[in-house]
Amino acid sequence: MNEEPTMTQDEEYEKRMKEAANRKAAAEAKRREAAEAKGKAEALDRMEREAKEAEAIAELEAEHGADRIAVVRTRVGCVVVKRPHAVTYKKFRDVGSFKFAALEQLVATNLLYPALRSDLDKITQQQPAVIEKAAGAIIRLAGYHTEEVTEKS
Repeated sequence: MNEEPTMTQDEEYEKRMKEAANRKAAAEAKRREAAEAKGKAEALDRMEREAKEAEAIAELEAEHGADRIAVVRTRVGCVVVKRPHAVTYKKFRDVGSFKFAALEQLVATNLLYPALRSDLDKITQQQPAVIEKAAGAIIRLAGYHTEEVTEKS
């Protein structure tokens, strides 16, 4: 009879360890490649978005004046708001509270970029605090806390 030689426990252990190590290395390489591809795609998307935003900001500064707009940047896009009209600001202040709905209305009324509300919604889905940041920028543009009042002696 012709019997195949059997492996010792140590040989079996070494063989299985090598196979597992090779599978692990292949899986890690595959993950690295996928992460690299995703990273490149995200970097390209971010650069294209930032270029579009820079162009929009330049146009809005030329149209409204750099001192009359504010840019609120987030990791998923920027929001550009303008200084509110006095009537708009008074309506906001007359609400008497800083509830989220009032802040949303203030931002919607003074929003310059993104031009579409659906694009703002995409940003707020990932960065909901952008509404409060944008509202704060509008309030500063309206003159709140821009200058301290001093008395002459």
